[in-house]
Amino acid sequence: MFENTFNFMTYEAQNIFIYFILIPLLWSITLDYKFNTKIITPICVFLILLTMYLHDYLFYFNKLVSFCQYFSKYGYNYTKTCIVFCILYPMVVSIIITLIPKQQKNEKKNIEYNI
Repeated sequence: MFENTFNFMTYEAQNIFIYFILIPLLWSITLDYKFNTKIITPICVFLILLTMYLHDYLFYFNKLVSFCQYFSKYGYNYTKTCIVFCILYPMVVSIIITLIPKQQKNEKKNIEYNI
């Protein structure tokens, strides 16, 4: 059904797009909504643009792969590490962010005093 959705991007570019751009943007938009601010998302966009300006996306993909391969010395293979850090970790953080209650705006209340 969605086989051709990201066909114009390589596998590496798709991973970087999802894990370094899409997920952090969704988290920052949700946090801005929950805390009634408009500063978290622009900061996130700035940081994403800065990191993409500093290195090519393949640099970040290779860092992600080497991070997942690093855990082989602890008994985890690449697949298990990817499941934990690329699926479960973002899912848990997303659930935690979703469970944060929405902050109400502090509006000045008109208090009438009866004298």
